[in-house]
Amino acid sequence: MIKLLLAIVIVHGAALSATGALSAAGVLSAAGRAPFSAHGASPAQGQWPAFGVYHTAGAIKCVSTRGGSTVVHPRSWVYDGDKLLLLDAGAEIILFDKDSNYIRLAGKGTYTTDDIKKMQRTHVKDNITVRYLSLLWEELFKPGSAAAMEKETMSNSTGGVSRGLSLVVAPADNYQTSMDGQTFRWQRVAWATTYHLRLRGADGQPRYDSITADTQLYVRFTNRLPYGSSYTWSLDLLGGSGRTQSGATGHLTLVDEKTTLASLPPLPPDPLGDLDLDLQRAEQYENSGCINKANTLYHHLLAVYPNDSSLKELYFAFRRRNYL
Repeated sequence: MIKLLLAIVIVHGAALSATGALSAAGVLSAAGRAPFSAHGASPAQGQWPAFGVYHTAGAIKCVSTRGGSTVVHPRSWVYDGDKLLLLDAGAEIILFDKDSNYIRLAGKGTYTTDDIKKMQRTHVKDNITVRYLSLLWEELFKPGSAAAMEKETMSNSTGGVSRGLSLVVAPADNYQTSMDGQTFRWQRVAWATTYHLRLRGADGQPRYDSITADTQLYVRFTNRLPYGSSYTWSLDLLGGSGRTQSGATGHLTLVDEKTTLASLPPLPPDPLGDLDLDLQRAEQYENSGCINKANTLYHHLLAVYPNDSSLKELYFAFRRRNYL
């Protein structure tokens, strides 16, 4: 479905970041502009955008084929037949096309959409930004999809899905995290009356040991398990008449964020920057197991862009992957 939508067109918005710089997000700006406003007809009237506006600087106007002209702002659409007027030497605009390519126009000039379509384009390389752009279109076609996902996610805040273990739901084997603790969740077994969860260090010594009749346990790592180490966990099933059965085993690594963050390579230069760069950072943090750092960054971005449904969807997916 996403591929089909991208075959039609893809658009990228921009909003002010916390530092005041422009960044990609379909949200209301401090000036109160509506997200992804159209220079002319709206998608509901049967015409889809040719380009989305990612970033603007200086004085830029759009002359519509339907008459009239408007000032071009980030998070707006440009349609076939529209004409962009860059009115001064400091004017600059970045546009996105249907295939996640971007085009940068700078300096005084006049450009029709036909002119722009003939220009050299640069493809967006990072996966998370491409996913973000896809979500913008999903939300356009299916308004409210992010709100529905938020309701579903909040109703099951412990998160997580089965990742190949028939009994244990969370966490996955070889999961890495830097959070203060982790909720272990498993399926109920009919004959089992209690469940025995243990964590052992690399030396085989027990570091956590608890029995519960519930199907989940929250294990707090802080001041109990040293970070920067890996642990083996096991879940045993206990039933009546002394029946015991091994349920599942797995491995968990607690990431020392301070050490890991200091060793991360710098991100490659990003000509788009702003929110796109922040999303790449969040992905880098998650991939390195710095889940706490990534979670904090997502919270910060959502505070800056509270109405960005696509950003919310990225965060909900992050939460599900990390059982938050």
